Amino acid sequence: MKWNTKTISLLAVLSALGIVLRYTVAIPVIPNIVELTPSFLIPEFAGMLLGLEGGIIVGAFVGLSGALRGGEFPLIPLLGNIALGISTGIVFFFMKEDNQIRNILTIISAGVIGGFIPTFTITLAFLPWTADAVAAAAISAFIDFLQAALWAAVGLPLRKLAIEYLQLESEIVQ
Repeated sequence: MKWNTKTISLLAVLSALGIVLRYTVAIPVIPNIVELTPSFLIPEFAGMLLGLEGGIIVGAFVGLSGALRGGEFPLIPLLGNIALGISTGIVFFFMKEDNQIRNILTIISAGVIGGFIPTFTITLAFLPWTADAVAAAAISAFIDFLQAALWAAVGLPLRKLAIEYLQLESEIVQ
């Protein structure tokens, strides 16, 4: 990521948008554990557009707002949103060429790294390890897997539009 005025502005706008979405659109699926929200898209989009660092920074701001808002255990939105930014940012860090393989890996990475792993591990870290707890953690993590993969799929065409419209490729994206 190249640090310039456009990059910093984009980080700020994406962070603010993610915070607003986090506060305004959250549908509880499993109270205190899983919520459906389009705010998942924002750290993922930052990772796609600004790379690993951008995904982490935006994910941290969106995650912190989710942790402060409440509605679920605070570590899940905090670490989960950072993981969302990492999940797409890491694919774009290692794969520069725009192709179907990168798109598929982005969606899978978002689902696994950004959705399933944080929810499953954080939920199990604070529950007794019974068969019911593991099943509940797996179900809630699978919901986050699907949600993260869905929002990554939405973000891929938006990335192309943003790069064209904002003429970002040479200024921000490595």
